[in-house]
Amino acid sequence: MKKTYVVFDIETTGFSAYSHRITEIGAVKIESGVITEEFHQLIDPGVPVPWKITEITGITDDLLAGQPRLKKPCRCFLSFVPVVPLSHITQALTWDLLKPMQQCKVWSVIMKSLTHSH
Repeated sequence: MKKTYVVFDIETTGFSAYSHRITEIGAVKIESGVITEEFHQLIDPGVPVPWKITEITGITDDLLAGQPRLKKPCRCFLSFVPVVPLSHITQALTWDLLKPMQQCKVWSVIMKSLTHSH
C-alpha cells in the first residue's frame, strides 16, 4: 500500500501564533518515502516584516512586495494537499502553531482534518 503524507512549514512576521501573520508556506508531498511534489509560496502579510524576522528567515518586505495575500495561497495549498496526514517540520502540531492559519477561513478544512488524523 502506498503511504502518502505532506510535510509543511510556515514562516510568519513574528514569534506569536496569535498576533503575527503568515509570510511563506512551504511543503513537500511524500509517497512511499520519496518526495514527489513540492509547494512554495511567499505571501504578502499586509504588514512590515520586523528586522529580527528578516535576520532569521531572510524574508524582506521587498521580497514580499507583489506577492498574493493569504487567501489565494491557502486555496493553492489545499489543492496541493490531498486528504492525507500532515506533519509540521519544526515542532509537534499544537493549536498555538495552527492559530496563524486561522487568518484564512480555508485553513479550517486543514485543522478539521488534523483533529481526525491522529
